[in-house]
Amino acid sequence: MKLLLCPSCKDVRKLLFERTVCQCGASWGQYIDNLNASIGGRAIPLGFANSTLLEALRTRPDTGSGSQFTAFVIPRVAPKVRIDGPSRQFTEDLLAALATAGIGVTVISRRDHPGASDLLWIGPENYLAVCFDDQDRIGVVGVTLNEQMPSGGDVEHGQWLSPPHSAQKIANDVADSLE
Repeated sequence: MKLLLCPSCKDVRKLLFERTVCQCGASWGQYIDNLNASIGGRAIPLGFANSTLLEALRTRPDTGSGSQFTAFVIPRVAPKVRIDGPSRQFTEDLLAALATAGIGVTVISRRDHPGASDLLWIGPENYLAVCFDDQDRIGVVGVTLNEQMPSGGDVEHGQWLSPPHSAQKIANDVADSLE
């Protein structure tokens, strides 16, 4: 069983197939299917070991301290929990704007936890890293590979192009820099 914890309001909610939102609205999530879930905002996913929960319910005492079961904080990188939110939409908007500007883009990697980056290849040597922090704030960094390194390249970081720049403005800036 998966739940979400909101660090803002300390609310804990069971995930359902419809969107579940915490009391303050800063965290949300839902099941995608019987095993996989998506969360967004500030949500921290929690899990119960179903087998130990069922055993605790089966052996529930009439008095005393109750039956224990296993609960855990799901790690930042978990294949069964996808991070959604404004940053995911920003990357989709940026991909669309780059395509409209006639810039071919290949998605190298997609973020799967807060603090990770979506890496977009626009180059032979140029990349955009769409970066996110643990509060889902967005920054875009231009990255150029320096091919003089024998290992295939050193990374040189460009300027942070964080919002209020729109996805369209960033796409236009990229198009200008590639001309």
